[in-house]
Amino acid sequence: MNDQLEITYQGKVQLLDVKDIQYIKSDNVYVEIFTAKHRYLQRKFLGQISEELPPQFVRVHRSYLINMNLVSERTKNFMIIDGQKIPVSRKFKLEEV
Repeated sequence: MNDQLEITYQGKVQLLDVKDIQYIKSDNVYVEIFTAKHRYLQRKFLGQISEELPPQFVRVHRSYLINMNLVSERTKNFMIIDGQKIPVSRKFKLEEV
């Protein structure tokens, strides 16, 4: 796995440090990559992008991948990253919660 993710932003190919990625939200063929400062829209499937990321990125919902290193609070039904409430579906519930 790589420490950087290749994205296209403002018409240019750029490298984004994976440690800066908080979570990724999917909407059909597009994913939104959220960092503390920016939101990047990419035309990729969530499954594609999850293969490019290290194991600290966990799928907790059919539409969300989260960086477990940045979770500040967690329950059975949601995770909080930087004040954002991310849903956790029954299918993807984590055993240790």
